[in-house]
Amino acid sequence: MELIHADGARSEIAVVRDLLSFDAEVSTKPDAREAENSWQLRLGADSWQQSPIMKGHSLYIDGTEWGGPVEKIAHNTRDGVVSLSGCTWRGMMARKVICPPEGKAYLYFNQTPVSKALRGIVLPQLGELFRIADDQADALITASFRFEPMLQGLQRMLAAGGLGMDVRYNSALRAVEISTRALQDHADSVDLSQDYGMDMVTTSGSLAGYNHLIALGRGELTERTVIHLYRLQNGSISTQRPAWAGSLAERSVVYDYPNAETPEELLKAATNKLKEYEALDILELDARDLDIPAQLGDIVGARDRVTGMAGKAPITGMILKMSEAGIMIEKRVG
Repeated sequence: MELIHADGARSEIAVVRDLLSFDAEVSTKPDAREAENSWQLRLGADSWQQSPIMKGHSLYIDGTEWGGPVEKIAHNTRDGVVSLSGCTWRGMMARKVICPPEGKAYLYFNQTPVSKALRGIVLPQLGELFRIADDQADALITASFRFEPMLQGLQRMLAAGGLGMDVRYNSALRAVEISTRALQDHADSVDLSQDYGMDMVTTSGSLAGYNHLIALGRGELTERTVIHLYRLQNGSISTQRPAWAGSLAERSVVYDYPNAETPEELLKAATNKLKEYEALDILELDARDLDIPAQLGDIVGARDRVTGMAGKAPITGMILKMSEAGIMIEKRVG
């Protein structure tokens, strides 16, 4: 792998050599912070002076996610190190918002080829730099968006269709190429556990595992719209009062949504809110020392030998570490 330095027009200037370190991270988590989709390069001040890398330039490893525009430069005169950093290409999408068309409540796609949907979302805001690959399988997707961060919305839309998003810089095009692929389930072949010497955290149950949600919509006092939702033992959600309602098994919470325009909107929002309160079994593990044959978004199996908890978890993050000692790629699960 070679780290390339390009100018503001993304014309290649040089291969970056004599670097102290280059670290980059990408994440598919909906709540990922900027630091989880960013990169940092550390150079000796002498090396930087020989070939200055300025704000607005780009750094990238061709054909990969690793890289992005230079946004910050810092020089520590005490240790003679220049640090450069910025968002990754994927991280740039987290700074954009998918807005509905003027006069519309939602941007809506109904059984639309995925490449057409991607072009309609990405290119109006990032078309100067981003391209949508032509070799799309063009699965049909249905999705709606209302003032949602672009990266979060795209990943949500694609995951609902069993698709993952690859974001790679293409030096021949001087552009970032987005393509989709079917997510792979490696759970049958990759079963991660303490047997591999891994650290993990397992959690079963929740102090906020509510099964009854009282949704309050528009109106005042007795005129206010009220919907009761219940999570049944099979995991489904119903408006029908179950036999256990009113017993010790009931755990209730109020959801206040006075801006709901219609009962249908209130019902949809309340259903999503009750899903957030579900008491899930959670298994988090650190897979940095394993060479897992899976890509970002793919599924692997995991098992806690002590508690017996087992489940599937996606690859949600990848980290590149480059230094004089070599190159290492870590993968994060869950």
